[in-house]
Amino acid sequence: MGRQKPSKPRRERPEQLVTHEPPESLPGWPESHVSVGLTDDNIDECVNVVIHGVEHRLHATTARALSDALLKTLDAYNDQVRVALADPAVRALLPRVPSDELIV
Repeated sequence: MGRQKPSKPRRERPEQLVTHEPPESLPGWPESHVSVGLTDDNIDECVNVVIHGVEHRLHATTARALSDALLKTLDAYNDQVRVALADPAVRALLPRVPSDELIV
């Protein structure tokens, strides 16, 4: 058998934290809601993501997985919006914004 790494002590998980978009956009959107950058001091957790003031330090592979999952989810959202926009009855219920602004 190969050498095993010593196990890390389990961290206590904080209570689940859920944030929501504010009812009105904050000045400086989207930077006031989300920012992404590289960390200066940690090559392991090298991506720093801040969402609604909550900082997340991610490994590059986790950041890529998050990016892929977000893109997949947004593609599904856009498909739903396109279907809704094709139905005049549903379109009448949607906000009075141009269709291209509903697709992200």
